[in-house]
Amino acid sequence: LQNAERFPKDYIEKYQHSGIGMEYVILAGNMAIEVARISAEMEANLILIGTQGASGITKALIGSSAVNLIREAKFFNHLNTY
Repeated sequence: LQNAERFPKDYIEKYQHSGIGMEYVILAGNMAIEVARISAEMEANLILIGTQGASGITKALIGSSAVNLIREAKFFNHLNTY
């Protein structure tokens, strides 16, 4: 958990003067569902997913996670419009 918190804190600190508001949340569960849910709650304009060092099958799996996230985000966005 400490490593999971260190990276976003370091990243936010590094770019705090950029004028871009950044937040992070550490969640457990299905990545696509949880990220889509929390981004809808936060009314996020952008979701970034990294593939740092990924290649081959790992990169393909991350790609499928991104596709699932897009599907879930569309679902949660649809729910919030009503």
